Amino acid sequence: MLPLEDLKRLKITAETRAWLAAEARQSQRTMQQVARDELHRIAVTRIHAAKVLVSLAPREGRDGDGGDSQSERVPVIDLRREAAQ
Repeated sequence: MLPLEDLKRLKITAETRAWLAAEARQSQRTMQQVARDELHRIAVTRIHAAKVLVSLAPREGRDGDGGDSQSERVPVIDLRREAAQ
């Protein structure tokens, strides 16, 4: 198992608590386990999506669509460097 980080206090909505309680009951896990597993699943999915996006981006002109206008350029974060940290 990966080492766990402490979020200290995390406030959630009543709907989120109800879903966590229902999911915990039906899966025979604690609400904390359900929340941790779901957050991990979301993180892994989004990291994968970012990696796919970077691999699909053209090697040249990653900061825009090739247009001449500075206003058309979109800033891009190097997701490979961000994911490695």
